[in-house]
Amino acid sequence: MEGAGSDGDVTRRKVRMSRLGNATHSTCRRRLKEPVRDGTKDSRPVPLAGDNGGCGPPSRSGPEGPAAEGDDMRDDAQLEVLSVDECRRLLAEALVGWLAFCDGDRPALAPVNYIVHLGEIVARSDYGAKLAAAAHDRLMSLGVGGIDAQTRTGWSVQVTGRARLLGDDLVNPDLPEPDSWAVDGPGVRIGIPIEEISGRRVVRAG
Repeated sequence: MEGAGSDGDVTRRKVRMSRLGNATHSTCRRRLKEPVRDGTKDSRPVPLAGDNGGCGPPSRSGPEGPAAEGDDMRDDAQLEVLSVDECRRLLAEALVGWLAFCDGDRPALAPVNYIVHLGEIVARSDYGAKLAAAAHDRLMSLGVGGIDAQTRTGWSVQVTGRARLLGDDLVNPDLPEPDSWAVDGPGVRIGIPIEEISGRRVVRAG
């Protein structure tokens, strides 16, 4: 009888624990279904400002908006292709250009003073890579331009030709001397025939 009574006590304890566990589980499920009350923290993710919760276009505020003031100026910008006569006129008026040439197997760029004489760019050069390129009849390009940063307008002209050495006054006595700002002494004059010339200009409508 004592052993049977012990088994009965064990069975009753198991039944009570099972009922307690079911009640606790039901309470937890009921609370999970309840809406979040005022004053409590919601663990659901909050959409970031401007992303509209993943729906619709992004907000224009922040780094990508509002539109910069320059957008309106870009809208009315027009790119004109300059005529050959206009390119030659602008080329003759400029004082300094950027000369592009090959220095061995690498491209090089150098500012130069120049003049236009009989359809040819004339510049002075010290001994170095630029002069060596001209001595080897390499192709060179000269670029000139002017810009107005306030109105965001400007123009550019590019000339390309196969360079050559022009020699000194004994060889070309009537050749004008370009006024170089950087070359000390007479230097050596090089010529770039205007074989190709093109230009563009950015203007505003109206």
